[in-house]
Formats: sequence, C-alpha cells, structure tokens
Amino acid sequence: MADVSVGLSCNRDTREPAQKRKVGRDWVRQIILATYYLCSTAAMAPAQSTTGELPHQDNQIWPELDIYNKVGSHLDLTLISQGRFSFDLPNPEIYVFGIDANILVNKYLLITPSYYFYRFDQPAKRLGYGQNPVLAATVEVTKHRYRIDDRNRFVAVIGGGDSFWVYGNRLRIEQKFTRSRDFVFAWDELFYFSSTGAWQRNRAAVGFHKSFDERLSVEPYFLHQTDGHSRPGDLNTLGIILNVRLR
Repeated sequence: MADVSVGLSCNRDTREPAQKRKVGRDWVRQIILATYYLCSTAAMAPAQSTTGELPHQDNQIWPELDIYNKVGSHLDLTLISQGRFSFDLPNPEIYVFGIDANILVNKYLLITPSYYFYRFDQPAKRLGYGQNPVLAATVEVTKHRYRIDDRNRFVAVIGGGDSFWVYGNRLRIEQKFTRSRDFVFAWDELFYFSSTGAWQRNRAAVGFHKSFDERLSVEPYFLHQTDGHSRPGDLNTLGIILNVRLR
C-alpha cells in the first residue's frame, strides 16, 4: 500500500560552511565502497516470496544522497534520492526521489515544503507508485555545543489506491564536537495516520555527522521503527546520508 516515504535529511543547513581543507581521498573512497558493499549485500540476499502477505519485521539499508544548493540568504533547495534495500524482499524495496525547499524565517524557525515520488514493491511481484506532498515547520534552539529542534510535518499520501494524511512530530538533539562542525545526534519521531486514526508508527535514530570540507559531509545512523499496522512495520535499519553542497 502507499506509505510515508519522505527522506530523512535534517532538511536544513544553517551553519556556516566548513573551512576549506583537503578531503582525504581514502575517507571518501571507503565511505563509497562501504555503502556499495552494504547495498550489494542486501540486493543479492535471497528474497522471500511476496506472493502472500509481506512480513511484519525486516532488516534494511537506506543509502541517501542529498544535493544542497543555496539560492538566497533565506532559501535553499535540496534534491533527495534514497533507496531502501531489504535482506528479505525484492530490491530496492522502496526508492524515493524528491525536493525540499527550506525557507529560513528567522534563526528559530524553518519552513519546508517538499514533494516526493516513490516506487514500492507489493505482493505478487507488482510495483506500486506514490507521491508525498509535505509541509514541515521546525523550531530550533542552539546553546553552546547543543542544538535542539522540534519538527512538525503534515504528509499527504497519494497512490496505490490509497489517499490519506499523516502527521509527524520529531524531537532531535545534537552535540557538536569542540572546534569542529562534526556532531553526534539522536532523534525520535511519532506518526499519526488518518487512515487508522492512530499514533501507529515510531522511529528512533542515533548517528553522527562528519564534515570533510565545505561541500561534502556524511551522516551514518542506526534507525529502529515500530509499527503495528504496516507490513513490514518493525524495521532495523542502517542508513547513510551523503550531503553534497553545490554553493
């Protein structure tokens, strides 16, 4: 069925660009190879038959590419491409492509309208397609090396014969390393689905942000999802976001 398949990017980059420094080619090469290896491992894993009901639990890998372009002092655009690879289902289990328009109202408030298109697998080897128009508002506060933000977003789910809306609330905290743009983060997001009239999904994640230079950074993370209605609903996920800044 159609689902919420929006990207996991922070949807913001209000910090100043990192200082120019030479990016270690070995670092970049290792990240690319590790991502390729993980995706290949998941893609080549023997898939279970999907002629019946999809499993309730799954282990997945989510590589994501975010291309960030600043178009004004209060506006930037982010192109997002994400694959979701399963160890037990045909791959990619979900593929997402979309765009965020991040509007910085002031240092405390960010408004983000977005639009995502995705493809997903269904039972009996059929493919489904869906769309997610999104409107999000993020309130953030920074104190010394700590940053806390609260994001509220409404997602329209269109496609696959289903149309409904979802509300998500995410609380996120970051701790920045001294004399660096690098930081660790943790967040938790709770989703309300109009289709079931329930707070049916929860996602929690921990990870870190590593900046190589003013244009390239990476965010590996671990995500756990619980969902008693969707199939698969309970997920253990290793993800990695590669952020590329054009300007």
